[in-house]
Amino acid sequence: MQALDLDALADIPVRLLSTGQRRRASIARVAATGAPVWLLDEPANGLDLTSITRLEALIARHRSSGGIVLVATHLPLSLPGAREIAL
Repeated sequence: MQALDLDALADIPVRLLSTGQRRRASIARVAATGAPVWLLDEPANGLDLTSITRLEALIARHRSSGGIVLVATHLPLSLPGAREIAL
């Protein structure tokens, strides 16, 4: 939750959060599972630039620890060393 700046919102029901806050909570849930493979569909939708930067850092940390991330997106994300497949 800290990586996505959600600490202050921890006690608020997700249904009361804004679109961006809900998106960040969803991504935090994926990160908290400890799953080695993350499947992210349009993870940057509804996020501001600061939150996108936090998302990129979270993905980078997961990848640097041996994790795999499959991202489907129309928005640009900085994912150095990632393989891009354009469909």
